[in-house]
Amino acid sequence: MQYQVTIALRYRALPALEAALEPLADALLSEAIAEDHPLENRPDDQWQLCAIAPDQSTAHRLADEARRALAVQGLPDDSVVVEPVPALDWIAHVERDAPPIALGRFLIHAAHHDIDPRGRVALRIEAGLAFGSGRHATTQSCLRLIERARRRGHVVERALDVGAGSGILAIAIARLWRGPVIAADIEKLSVIASRAAAKINQVGALVQAVESQGLAARAVAQGGPYDLICANILAGPLVALAPKLRHALAPRGLLVLSGILVRQEASVLAAYRAQRLSLKGRLVDGDWTTVALARGPRRLGWP
Repeated sequence: MQYQVTIALRYRALPALEAALEPLADALLSEAIAEDHPLENRPDDQWQLCAIAPDQSTAHRLADEARRALAVQGLPDDSVVVEPVPALDWIAHVERDAPPIALGRFLIHAAHHDIDPRGRVALRIEAGLAFGSGRHATTQSCLRLIERARRRGHVVERALDVGAGSGILAIAIARLWRGPVIAADIEKLSVIASRAAAKINQVGALVQAVESQGLAARAVAQGGPYDLICANILAGPLVALAPKLRHALAPRGLLVLSGILVRQEASVLAAYRAQRLSLKGRLVDGDWTTVALARGPRRLGWP
């Protein structure tokens, strides 16, 4: 018998709760339970965090840690519930529900998958706390545009991944061009995940994972100009970062933006056209748009 600790909380407290519980929990599962704007997370959205514990003692330790973390955030601590749940083989569960992904030249997999990587660039990404498993439409579209840039001869000597999550885009860039990439994220857990994933994928010497609010970190500011910048975040931050991303882009650099709902595309593109960047490529997957931009007029080969 396992135990589950369920915490109702505001989205603003989620990173702190995950950081507090991750060392003790067998697994963490989080989901939005009250929001009118899917994947546009706002501080007061209602979320639920579930921590899986191997025994009752660990469950109560998790509950105590959760109450302490909620108190620091100024949130009530009476939303923590401990209950027994049937034991679940989490590895088997992940393996059944998350098979490898064949995406162009890329093959995205976890350690427990039996794969044949011949002719492909294998990216090993383990399930964890950080966003960016390769299964979301925005991540897949970024990977497609990255591969398209490599296939069409785009030269990348320095690259930047903003909002790196698990580091999958930074790792893909390092694997394709064998050059240095900075993986920047606002969340410390994402920085840790990116660093670990880069080592697993044998590009630890090429990928530098840093904690950064946008492009504010010294390593990010001093690492440019960048021949390729990927920013898979949200439309609002992308609009706000337009001047800084344009400044960080090399004269012949390529900028790949994602995390944009189709209805938000026009406002995002307007912000970057104001920075004298033009559309070079566009992929739509369901409700999501991913765009590639660069300086100068439209070039052949980037429809």
